[in-house]
Amino acid sequence: MLPHVIVTVTDDQTGALDVTVDQQPVNPPAGSEGWRRDDLATILDTLTSERDQPLRVEVRESDGSRFTDILTPPRRRSGPSDTSQAPGAGGFRGIVTGAGFIPGEQVTVAVAVLTTSAGPTGTARAWLSLAHTTQPAGEVVLIGRISGTVTTATRGEPGDRHDGAAQ
Repeated sequence: MLPHVIVTVTDDQTGALDVTVDQQPVNPPAGSEGWRRDDLATILDTLTSERDQPLRVEVRESDGSRFTDILTPPRRRSGPSDTSQAPGAGGFRGIVTGAGFIPGEQVTVAVAVLTTSAGPTGTARAWLSLAHTTQPAGEVVLIGRISGTVTTATRGEPGDRHDGAAQ
């Protein structure tokens, strides 16, 4: 059986949470006022890393809705720790260009760490963990802050030039 983590939102106004693993309370750090919604990613990262096995996570919202997922611990690396220098090993080196931006506008450059699908209502939800920040998905996204232009490029070999197509 997988360890069962239950996160209950006890106060939607403050974002207060109660957290248990197999019905045993998970206490917040000493000196804190308690768990908050902002702590959720840290809580789940810590629990998956400590147990080094998948967890069944159930989030119970104050409105009665529930969300359940299985979280897996980060993969342990056996190779070099700096993947940006290793060809095809998660690093992305090269030039990414895109068109359709307004001259002079700020363009956000984002390295994708995860992709997900929208649910039946068109809402997308992503559960992020520390593992996602160290294991990029291999895609770079350029986002125009004014124009809304989005350009993507996928990982290639180091030094390759990547020309994304505006979407």
